[in-house]
Amino acid sequence: ALGMSGNQIILLFTLEATIVSAIGSFIGVIVGGGIDLFLSIVGINVNALTGGSMVIPLDMIYSRFELSLLFGSFIFGVIIASIFAYFPARRSAKIEPAEALRSV
Repeated sequence: ALGMSGNQIILLFTLEATIVSAIGSFIGVIVGGGIDLFLSIVGINVNALTGGSMVIPLDMIYSRFELSLLFGSFIFGVIIASIFAYFPARRSAKIEPAEALRSV
């Protein structure tokens, strides 16, 4: 951060957080989408979950797999993480580098 302006530090930290959140959101969408696809085909046996002790009119529950929901979840994750990375980046841009190194 030596020699960088406050705006450059904010941009650097925010871009780094955006890239990391995009990778995390992508992995989450792949894993979550795979589980959702599996449950949309196989379903969840409600009677097996209750051990047969409850009388429930539904035997099986199936999830709804949609690519648009996965895409929306990815975009939502990246946007929220980027927004909330801005606040600590703004705070760190105001700290002098020597002061930041002293606290490490």
